[in-house]
Amino acid sequence: MFTERLAQLPGGIELSYTDSGPPASSSTDYTTVIIVHGMGFNAHGFEKLHDLAAKYNLRTIAFQRRGYQGSTEYTDSELDDQYNGRKSCGDRLALELAYFCQHVAEEHHIPLKSKDGKSGGIAILGWSMGAVSAMSIFSDSTNLPSDIHDNLAKYIRNLVLYDPPYQAYGYELPANYEAPKPASDQTHAPSSEEIYGAVRIAISGYYDKPKDWSGDINALDQRMRADKVTVDGWTAEENRNYFSLESAMKADFSMFMPPFQKLVGEVTRGVLFSETAAKGLFPSVQVTLLYPERTHWYCVWGSWITQKLYNECKNRGEIIRPLNVVHIKGGNHFTHHDKPNEFLAAVQTGLSL
Repeated sequence: MFTERLAQLPGGIELSYTDSGPPASSSTDYTTVIIVHGMGFNAHGFEKLHDLAAKYNLRTIAFQRRGYQGSTEYTDSELDDQYNGRKSCGDRLALELAYFCQHVAEEHHIPLKSKDGKSGGIAILGWSMGAVSAMSIFSDSTNLPSDIHDNLAKYIRNLVLYDPPYQAYGYELPANYEAPKPASDQTHAPSSEEIYGAVRIAISGYYDKPKDWSGDINALDQRMRADKVTVDGWTAEENRNYFSLESAMKADFSMFMPPFQKLVGEVTRGVLFSETAAKGLFPSVQVTLLYPERTHWYCVWGSWITQKLYNECKNRGEIIRPLNVVHIKGGNHFTHHDKPNEFLAAVQTGLSL
């Protein structure tokens, strides 16, 4: 059974989280996976992992981002910073994540990472739009006080990007992108509730790419409802527990606006494609990209562009963070819920590379 806890961080910030606990009293080399949830779908959706984590020598901790149940709300000025894409917003995300990692390390006396970086320590896992927060700590050396960085460098060993959509990287769609035509019977502008309702169905579907797909975005399945949809199988209680419409509308909607997307693009370049950050900010950290092969096209496109840009950097001889891609056959955007054992096995594989 997992435990519900509350982290009290500097500045009066509180973050609610669930914790699987250590795998066994005798384990001294387990890895603590700190999970950052996405937009709307909150940390409770990862609770299936907690009872299985010990099997993979993992400790799973999933926290509610600010603005979600049990955690501190954003102030009006902080929401304004986010809406306008100010650097202070990215700095705050990085510092608060660092404080939380520090809380976990000190409060629970977790193992340090091993000398070879293959066991122990912390892996920060960002799912979907949660990848923005997960990446923030690795982007800009000015975000963190040196003492916090140096202490966390003893623990943090991997950044796991779990199926982020292209918006989580700040990528733009190509000029030749052809948007699907809206339904012919649409007679009114959809409400926010209707938009989020459609998105939660679309993003949780199972889709197939064309055989030998080579990057043509218009060849991807862009239906708003797939034949199989994860949330269709949720009970009313699971829907209430796992999805927070009010939080998504208030805390996350502006993440898709141009100012914040510009900021996200800068964060991505700093984390994945910057020699400066790779050499000076948690330099031993590797990046794992978890790629469920039946995910939504937003995420297929994000993964495709990330791997393309990474290979271009490597071909130019640039020194950037190592990126390993772990495919999850048959998985969708909710592999952690639908196939939790396969998901944890993929995490374990990524951490061993």
